[in-house]
Amino acid sequence: MALAAVPTSEATPSVEQASGILPETGPTMYACARGHLFVKKSEDPACNRIVKLPRHVGDLVRTTGSLWRGLRGGIWAELDASAATGASRGSGLFGWVLVESPTREFGVPGAALIDAKQAQYMYEVRVLLLSEEESTGLVFEALFDGDFTIGEIKRVLCETTGLTEHLCCLAKDPPGLAPNGIRLGADFMPELKDDRLLGNCGFQDGQALLFLIYVGDLPRKLEVK
Repeated sequence: MALAAVPTSEATPSVEQASGILPETGPTMYACARGHLFVKKSEDPACNRIVKLPRHVGDLVRTTGSLWRGLRGGIWAELDASAATGASRGSGLFGWVLVESPTREFGVPGAALIDAKQAQYMYEVRVLLLSEEESTGLVFEALFDGDFTIGEIKRVLCETTGLTEHLCCLAKDPPGLAPNGIRLGADFMPELKDDRLLGNCGFQDGQALLFLIYVGDLPRKLEVK
């Protein structure tokens, strides 16, 4: 279950098809694909009270294997309340956690959790925004397969943050600083082409740090860590 583009709203299952426990079982160990979890702290998966909990990308989440599809097509997994590893350690987590959503209802296009067996072969992508000055900040992190292109990663980045694709310049190495201490612009940064595969960029040990120069006005609500 790789992080991928999600179906349009037209592909969302009907209410009759969507709602209910799924007959198939899912993994019992997931990895967090984004920097947070969406959890329903209730034994009833139809509960509408959802909390957003911060987590590190790659944190492990243990579940029972039971899956439930909501009315809007989102897939939820039942948390293993007895778990004592990863993102569940000492947290008292119980209820249901979002696995994937076919809409941007939660601001998460695609997968929120990845099968842990698959995640170990994926890249942890982090995007650092470079300002015109020296400061930098993390604006995005997620797990991706190596066969994703830079353009596809850029699209998910923009869907998540509100940035505009054609204003984003991504690179492996940041531009240097001018003699006056001001960071040089995008023209001095070797930009990664949109059709380049993540797996062919030379990143090691599953860690992919991308530098972002944005050539427009940043969205007011952009979260920079």
